[in-house]
Amino acid sequence: MSQRTHFRVEFLAMCNPMEICLRDFEMLSNASQVIAESVGQFMKNVSIDCVYVAVPPRRQEFVERLQNIEPHVYTANFITSRLELQHLEDDNYVLSLVEQEVCENAQVFLRCGLSNWSEFVHIGRENLGKEVVYLRDIPGIPKEI
Repeated sequence: MSQRTHFRVEFLAMCNPMEICLRDFEMLSNASQVIAESVGQFMKNVSIDCVYVAVPPRRQEFVERLQNIEPHVYTANFITSRLELQHLEDDNYVLSLVEQEVCENAQVFLRCGLSNWSEFVHIGRENLGKEVVYLRDIPGIPKEI
């Protein structure tokens, strides 16, 4: 048992989480056009003509690419642009809860595999009997996503 534990500690010591994170962000950035095109095709296939995209601010590249494909793309900016909801712009926690509610009530929810945020929405949708599609299962999406 101690040999197994020793190996695990050694493995963790050799792993650089920042390096892995940066590699994943670069891979997502490089794949954002392919992802946008695949999501656009998925939308056409299921007859959806508008989409709400809940992404962290650093993922705006994907949003911009999707907006070039689909004309009706909405984000948190759509919510906070309303006079009565502008205060949410400074409260990421509450804004995230509002976005989760939007996603829970959507016709279809495309979830990222490893996201806790997506997991919360997934559980809520399951309780409502609503469809959840994994992003990685859409044709054309790189399987490492």
